[in-house]
Amino acid sequence: MLLRGACNSALISVIVPAYNEENYLRPTLLSIRSAAENLAAVREVHAEIIVVDDGSIDNTAAIATSLADAVVTGSRSGIGTARNRGAGTAAGGLLVFIDADTIVHPSALVTIHSAWEAGARVGALAPYYTSDRFLLRAHFAFWRWYARRHQMTQGVCQFIDRELFAELGGYRSDLYMAEDTDFYHRALVRLRTVGEAHRCIVISSLVSPSLRRFESWPTWRVLFWTNPWLTKCARWSRTLWRHWYDNPPR
Repeated sequence: MLLRGACNSALISVIVPAYNEENYLRPTLLSIRSAAENLAAVREVHAEIIVVDDGSIDNTAAIATSLADAVVTGSRSGIGTARNRGAGTAAGGLLVFIDADTIVHPSALVTIHSAWEAGARVGALAPYYTSDRFLLRAHFAFWRWYARRHQMTQGVCQFIDRELFAELGGYRSDLYMAEDTDFYHRALVRLRTVGEAHRCIVISSLVSPSLRRFESWPTWRVLFWTNPWLTKCARWSRTLWRHWYDNPPR
């Protein structure tokens, strides 16, 4: 079952997939907890924090247990499956998916909840990447342009109405890269068919994802592995993207 039956419209569910994230998970969860406390204070809405420990062999599970409201065991079948597994235990009417190495601003959940109350059914907090290297700054600028042009969002922080998530069947479990952009695209297409494309929203500058991979890689490697055409053509290959998940920089 993708989602459990009952939901609470006065509750939002924050889902964090994590695999061997002992070095990043704690500050991520503390930032989410701070945003949740702010949400409760400002809007009297509560947030549950669910971590999907996707088979970690480090201290990820222990950190999650100490800071999250619930910890779900994943199956190492990909991040899309992990997100769906977390959603399957969620009770909130609004689902928020945040990467395990991402710091959120204290106002992030208030902003998301306000957008939802104003009619948004799906959206994202768009990250802003920068670098001391000129070529990477240019590359990130290209990606921002490309994302706006193609109405793309990343899984760094995405949110969606619970009912729409169920209609879409969640994230695709057969994709090992770009499952997040596929998810948002399918939601956008679904809303367009009923004349509600305006209910998709992208908000900037409230999340700070880790630059660990980009800063540890040479520029040529970043340009190669974040090439949108490579991603589009090979997103089904678990073997090709094995290095992205199995042995990322820590």
